[in-house]
Amino acid sequence: MTHSTLYAGAPAVQDDQSLGQVLFNKVPEITAYFWIIKVLATTVGETAADFLNEALGLGLSGTSVIMAALLAAVLVLQFRQHQYKPGTYWLAVVLISVVGTLITDNLVDNFGEAFYWLAILFTFALGTAAGDLMAESLGLGYAPSALIFAGLIGLVALAYKGVGMNGVLSFWLAYILTRPLGASIGDYLSQPVENG
Repeated sequence: MTHSTLYAGAPAVQDDQSLGQVLFNKVPEITAYFWIIKVLATTVGETAADFLNEALGLGLSGTSVIMAALLAAVLVLQFRQHQYKPGTYWLAVVLISVVGTLITDNLVDNFGEAFYWLAILFTFALGTAAGDLMAESLGLGYAPSALIFAGLIGLVALAYKGVGMNGVLSFWLAYILTRPLGASIGDYLSQPVENG
């Protein structure tokens, strides 16, 4: 069986290519240029969201719907690509930045407390991803991962108390880290031994 049969529409794998090279060829190489363009895309996203909101005259919600639809269309195009296409890739990044800014503006301006709960939702998502990465993908296991996250929370506490780290930053870092800590402990207590 060739690697190309593993997913629909996959390009054939050459003898000197790994499956990873084929699967991950839809994104750019991570270089200094990548980070420069990423910062510029984020900057454009922030300013474009504000400009479109005012220039289109559709209000924050109307502009958000239009830009989200455009983002969805570009993401469909990106998912259908078989190789890295700079225009499509970076347009998707810029549109994600625009839509992300518009979502945040909507939450702050129109929904108040919803912004807080969305932030909580994302901390759980980030925490779960970090826990799974450490325990499963990197193969450290659940107990060592729990100890690492507990140590990181301790470092945040020391930075806050010892060197005056910003209180808001300290809170959110600790809040995010409690998720993989709790998940690692829970998985350690509930998962089969062969899973870590």
